[in-house]
Amino acid sequence: MRGLRAGLHARSAEYWRQLATLLFSLLAGTKAVLSFDSGHISPWQVAAIALLVIVAGQAHRHIWHEELKRSPVAAGLPEDLVDANLRWVSEPGRMVIVTRDMSWSMAGGVADALHKKAERGEITVFAWESTAALISLKSAGAQVNIMTGSPPTVRFTVLRWGTSDERVLVHRQARGRVEFYEVSSVDFPAFWLAQDLLVQLRKAVAGPGS
Repeated sequence: MRGLRAGLHARSAEYWRQLATLLFSLLAGTKAVLSFDSGHISPWQVAAIALLVIVAGQAHRHIWHEELKRSPVAAGLPEDLVDANLRWVSEPGRMVIVTRDMSWSMAGGVADALHKKAERGEITVFAWESTAALISLKSAGAQVNIMTGSPPTVRFTVLRWGTSDERVLVHRQARGRVEFYEVSSVDFPAFWLAQDLLVQLRKAVAGPGS
C-alpha cells in the first residue's frame, strides 16, 4: 500500500488534470448515448459505448506516455543511484560528461567501469573543478577539460555520443535528492539545447578561430 501511495503521489498535476478531463468526457459521452431511452439498451448503444471506451483507452495511453517522458528515470540520494550509474556507464560507445566536479557515487563498480571506458578512449569530460576522480580518469585515458567561469546550472551526460541512438541524461538536485531525466532527439528542445551547449564547450576548448 505504501508503494501504491508513493506511485500515485509521484504522478504530476498535469497527468491528474488530463485524466480527470478524460474520465469526465467518457462519462458525458456514455450519458449522451444512454439518453436515447427506448426502454432497453440497443445494440448500437452498446457498440457506441464500446467505441468510447476504446478511444478513452488510447487517449490514456498517450497521456501515460507523455507522463513517463516528464518523470525521472531514476531518483534518490547519490548512494541510492549506484546501480543506475553503473548501468549507464556500462553502455557501449562514447560518453560525454558535463559536470561541476564529477561528484558521482563511485561505489558498486562505477569507478572501475568508468576507468575501462577511459582506457578505451570513450570518455570526454567538461568540468569546472579538478578533483582526484578527474585526475584518475585523465591518467586512464579520458579527455578531461577543466573549464573556467561558472558551470551550467543543469549537469548532463551524453550516452552513445555520435550514434543514431544518442541520448542525453540530465541530472539535477531537487527536493533533497538527485533526479535523472533521459531525453533523445525526439524530445525537442531539451536534447538539442544540450547539443548546442556541447558545441560551445568544444569551441571553448579548441580556442579562438575554431
